[in-house]
This record gives sequence, structure tokens and C-alpha cells, in this order.
Amino acid sequence: MKITTKQIVAVGIIAALYVAITVGLGAISFGAVQLRIAIALSLLVYFNPRLAPAIIIGNAIAGVFSPWGVINIIVGAVTPAIFTWLMTKCKSMLVASFMPTIFVPITIGWMIVWVSGMPITFGSWASVAGPLAVSTFIVMTVVGYPLARLVQKNNWLMEKIKSI
Repeated sequence: MKITTKQIVAVGIIAALYVAITVGLGAISFGAVQLRIAIALSLLVYFNPRLAPAIIIGNAIAGVFSPWGVINIIVGAVTPAIFTWLMTKCKSMLVASFMPTIFVPITIGWMIVWVSGMPITFGSWASVAGPLAVSTFIVMTVVGYPLARLVQKNNWLMEKIKSI
């Protein structure tokens, strides 16, 4: 697959937007209880899989600003690599919206438990993963999915997204 200048620019802009939203809303973007609004941009991958690097790179760069350190950069890149790949396999955008809700609590939950010094137990993980799952569900499915449906109904915008 040939990578075009247009794709590089689009990935850069979306990654920068992801970072700007996450860091700009830093007080609610990081922590055991977080509402990472920028993750809703992940639904762009459902429309165009070539945009997955934007979400992966945006997450990794946003991780630089997190209180969790270098591990968040690594886990913050691997997690969206998994869920964006799975989103590209989904036949339904609604199902695709659940992929981050499944994987963020698993990976980020364990990372927060480990880095914060909590006991490495299922109970510790569940106490972190539960709020992460709820907040990711709210952003991705309750808010992001209806917004993505609106984008999907805009032929001009969909043409631009798919042409990247």
C-alpha cells in the first residue's frame, strides 16, 4: 500500500487534535477515573482504516503528558493498536464503538494498578477498570456513536474521510 502525502497530513492533523483535546482536558483525561473525550475520534477508523495511525500516535504523544510516565506512552500506543485493528473488522459501527470500552479497561486498568503501587489483584484491577469501562462507554457509545452517525449522513464529509 502506497502512503500518500495527503494520508500523512491527515494522520498528523488527527493525531494533533487527539493530543490537543486530551492535554487540554488533562484534568479529566488521565487517572483511574477519566473521561478521555478524544477517544471518540477512534470512530474515524471505522470509516477509514488508514486513520488508525492517527489514534495510535495521538495516544502515545498524549501519554507523554500523563502522570503515569513512560509506561503510559507504550501502553497508550499498544491499546489503540489493538482496538483500532478490531474496529476495522467490525461490520457494525455500534459494535466498533465497543472495542475501546473492552480494551481500555483491560490494558490501562492493569497499567494504573501496577504504576500506582496498588496490590496486583483482580479486586484492585476491577476498582480501576470499572470506572474506565463506564467512562469509555459514555464517550464512545453514548456520545461518539451518535456523532459518528451524523458524520456518516454527511455525504461531503464522508467523501473527504474515505478519500484519505
